[in-house]
Amino acid sequence: MVFHVRVVKTAEDEHWASYSFEGQPGRLGLLRILKRGGDVELLEAAPGDAHSHYFLRAAAKLRKEREAGRFPDVTAWAS
Repeated sequence: MVFHVRVVKTAEDEHWASYSFEGQPGRLGLLRILKRGGDVELLEAAPGDAHSHYFLRAAAKLRKEREAGRFPDVTAWAS
């Protein structure tokens, strides 16, 4: 199965960076990542993502970015 998940920053403060993620056109979910510890919290599941496939990939991509010291405005997971 092929995945492409677009991840776009929606807000940021000193503790958290919040993102929307989209695995299917027009079906957005929301998450945020703790800058200091890297914990990712699902704020709103994307419609149709009952098994969290898109959320888990968006979270993994953001954890990798965080490890590199980045909280990008736009990124994506592709596999």
